[in-house]
Amino acid sequence: MTKWWIFGDESGNFDFSCTGTRWFLVGTLTCEDGTVHRLRQQLADLRARVTRIDRSHPGWFHAAEDRQAIRDQVFEALCAMPVRFDVTALEKPKAKPEIRSTPERFYQYAWYYHFKYVLPRVCTSGDTLEVVLADIGTKRQRAAFREALDDVFNQCLPRSVRHTEAFWHCSAEECLQAADYFLWATFRRWERQDERSYQLISHLVQSEFDLFARGEVRYYDWD
Repeated sequence: MTKWWIFGDESGNFDFSCTGTRWFLVGTLTCEDGTVHRLRQQLADLRARVTRIDRSHPGWFHAAEDRQAIRDQVFEALCAMPVRFDVTALEKPKAKPEIRSTPERFYQYAWYYHFKYVLPRVCTSGDTLEVVLADIGTKRQRAAFREALDDVFNQCLPRSVRHTEAFWHCSAEECLQAADYFLWATFRRWERQDERSYQLISHLVQSEFDLFARGEVRYYDWD
């Protein structure tokens, strides 16, 4: 029996027009309990060093906002960890109108197909699972997102696997900050064809799945 942790985040937005992002990605960082403790300590130690030198740093890591010198140190710490990262990518112009009727519907759709693939490859009978996703949206949306996630787990997770779910702000959990870094690097690859940071973590990426790869219809122009 193994205790697993899954830390999840999303990148992209819910703007389904030419002004929004082309891609919406959901990604999960998966590791065993012992690795979680080591990763938390690594990033906590790095945070202590960074904040001693740079007093303007907010005290938690965020890939889109950190300076490159800090990003380099975070990626160096992450690359040595025995973790797996999985990504599901949705090209938003290919999403049918009924899939994107509300942000909650689209969010549930993305996570359902992501967890449908990931969970059977991580958990076996008798395991326990802690799932922590990055907080998102308004208070009303968060309640709807939690309800959507409950439905996803009821459909995708074997009943013999005991699990808990939580939504936390990234500042409260070092491993969510790690997931943010992994997803930021992957999103830049999909959205901007920028592979610089992705190459650093590519050996830990277990899957990247383009959910609408076979779709030929675009329901609105993006380019």
